Amino acid sequence: MSDKRKEVADRILAGMRTETERVCPTCGHDSTDDNTFFKCEWCNRAICSYCHKMTNDFTAICPKCVKEKGLTDENLQL
Repeated sequence: MSDKRKEVADRILAGMRTETERVCPTCGHDSTDDNTFFKCEWCNRAICSYCHKMTNDFTAICPKCVKEKGLTDENLQL
């Protein structure tokens, strides 16, 4: 295989790996289930079912927002 064709094939394969990898950018959890991942309702950061927190009014938020807003266990369900 020529160098140019190999380079193109490597780029295509890298793109395919990026599309199929399901790793949470917030906590690093690896999952093959698309339903595991969603967005923080306050800052739009990608979170997963393992690292998210839920407020008493059922808002899914990321750990960073919990810390920034100074929320405590009294404000959170999960």
